[in-house]
Amino acid sequence: RVSDEGLLTRPGGAPFAPGDSILITITLSDPARLIFNFAPAGLRFSPSDPAELKLDFLETDDDLNGDGDVDDGDSAAKLLLAIWRRETPSSPWVRQTSLLTSGSDEIETDVFGFTDYVIAW
Repeated sequence: RVSDEGLLTRPGGAPFAPGDSILITITLSDPARLIFNFAPAGLRFSPSDPAELKLDFLETDDDLNGDGDVDDGDSAAKLLLAIWRRETPSSPWVRQTSLLTSGSDEIETDVFGFTDYVIAW
């Protein structure tokens, strides 16, 4: 979600004028690992009013740790889930401050620019 005041600069650094808009695309670039690519690259959001990213992982396998059983290990892994980002495919993943909604399969974070995002622990 992007608020009316959330757009800061276009790719290349030009500021947005009041009332300007931009086409935003989201691509699931790796369905097996749930990696999402957000474009256009270089788009920046206001530090005081960033975009909000909320991802739903309801349809994922409940065996989060991949050990073949849905058990306490998966419950513990779920508590550690966060949204991570990386600037380029060769960059390391960086953990974002994330909010996991209790009792649901939704996680959210503030977004200051576009790049790759993933849910991981």
